[in-house]
Amino acid sequence: MRSPLSAACLLACLLAAGGCGRNGPPPLLDLAPGSARGANVVLITLDTVRADRLGCSGHTPSVTPTLDRICADGIRFANAVTPAPITLPAHASLLRGLDPPHHGLRYNAEFPQAGGQPSLAGDLRQAGYRTAAVVASFVLDRRFGLSQGFDDYDDRVDSQRQHGGATLRNERDAEAVTDAALALLQRDGDTRPLFLWVHYYDAHAPYAPLQPIASTDPQALYTAEIAQVDAAIGRLLQSPALAAERTVLIVAADHGESLGEHGEVAHGLFLYDSTTHIPLLLRLPRRELAGSVVTGLAGLVDVRASVNSLLGLAPPARSDGIDWLATSRSAGQGLYQEAALPYFDFGFAPLYAWRGATERFVEAPQPEYYDLAADPQERHNRYAAAQSGADSRAERARQRLDALRLDAPAIPAAASALEQADPAVTARLRSLGYLGSSTASAELADPKSQIAVVNLHSDAVHQLDAGNAAAALALLDQARALSPRNEAVLRLSAKAELQLDRLDAAEVTLKAILAIRQNADSLLLLAQIRVLRGDFDTAATLLQQAEQSEPQHGGIAIARGDIALREGDVEAARREYERAAQIDPARTGDIARQRLRPLATAPKP
Repeated sequence: MRSPLSAACLLACLLAAGGCGRNGPPPLLDLAPGSARGANVVLITLDTVRADRLGCSGHTPSVTPTLDRICADGIRFANAVTPAPITLPAHASLLRGLDPPHHGLRYNAEFPQAGGQPSLAGDLRQAGYRTAAVVASFVLDRRFGLSQGFDDYDDRVDSQRQHGGATLRNERDAEAVTDAALALLQRDGDTRPLFLWVHYYDAHAPYAPLQPIASTDPQALYTAEIAQVDAAIGRLLQSPALAAERTVLIVAADHGESLGEHGEVAHGLFLYDSTTHIPLLLRLPRRELAGSVVTGLAGLVDVRASVNSLLGLAPPARSDGIDWLATSRSAGQGLYQEAALPYFDFGFAPLYAWRGATERFVEAPQPEYYDLAADPQERHNRYAAAQSGADSRAERARQRLDALRLDAPAIPAAASALEQADPAVTARLRSLGYLGSSTASAELADPKSQIAVVNLHSDAVHQLDAGNAAAALALLDQARALSPRNEAVLRLSAKAELQLDRLDAAEVTLKAILAIRQNADSLLLLAQIRVLRGDFDTAATLLQQAEQSEPQHGGIAIARGDIALREGDVEAARREYERAAQIDPARTGDIARQRLRPLATAPKP
């Protein structure tokens, strides 16, 4: 039984060469369904790892001996892609077999309506498997919905710690992840087959390898972090519980890293292969098809249906992917991709793409079409040629994307769901560099035209984290000249101005933000400026406005405690700081405890 197709997928099939009939393309893998029945399943996900960084993909010198051995003993999918170059949506697509518009997790944020959906973990638990996960970043915390179907979901991460000379927030390194996974495997008495998902986050910026290297080149630091992940995977796979002869092993990245290609430093902004082409490996218990390289198009959305098929389980009730044991994609079939970061972080236009085996169309204010066979670096946009009638392939690709988007809500429509999200969760995501602004301007700018603003903002974040507020502000002044009403830039500018005690300038900047959109954070910062000036009455009014916007914001209690302390009411200050720690521990717990320490010896009335 095949998984039912959505209306959009059906139309996409009809537009593809050869259609979707019984005489369609052959299986991507020549394997019998059920050939791995009863085997353990280990899923290893590599955050932010490019396909070209594995030795078996041609990187020299190789820094991935463990992954290279898996390549030699298994199957490498040379043309594998992600539906979204960002962590949470990509992992949701992998586990649920659905594109982001269908599973609802469009960005690294809390979308309350997107939880509770069937997943690979649920399929396997229903089939009698013990299911467990160990994740390395708060971005995959259980509150975002991916713990569905797991008996054990270890999402413990440090709120902040020093690592390799850098300050890391809300994540843990490869050694800690492997330690946690091995501890989980050492539990005795469970004879069920195992499904284990292990997530490694090290290659994500900031690049700070545990073992310092001489170079300060970002590419070298990035590669060194991939090397330490490879070593940690090698240690994990030595566990007797994961013996190769009885384990299906899948290794996949969620997305890549641009490293300066197309002007993008990291990932999430664009939809090019630098961030969407991923490593994807499969090793089978009897090492069937060992050393094979599959060149057909594959996606993260295929994993759920294909693993179920290998284990002889029923296909998912709904899937945007294919079963590799049953079919492959014809020349006209492709995969859906989207980039929500431009919209959620900067208020720029979101991007949508159709990725075929050798071509890509990107829907944007300035549309793009690339012939990947002739132009693998995607340097020559051929869309203009298609408009003049010289190349009809771009228009066919556009139609195929339109077909995939028939029943897909647009990214801006998803932003309203964030209003139901926990503000403390949103704050922790901001600490990881996500969720700068979800408010777009009336005319959405093409991210390509705003890359200078994005990079200046990114550099300013790093300078501010390093305590260089003056350098950060100089960068932000350049960004403001290019994009005067960009809320993400304005908010960071206000923080830099406050660090420099430029209260007048910070107040002007905050009022500019509030003229765009009322929000508790800006009102709170304005109130804190008023406290510093001794204007407690105005501060109290601003705090009331902030409370109306976000009643559980712990910063409001902190500010009220500061006012009480300045007025000499130690007990009232203590109550407010304790309240801040109680109602908003993720965001204001640390600062509340700092405020409370000197009050511990103060006499109580």
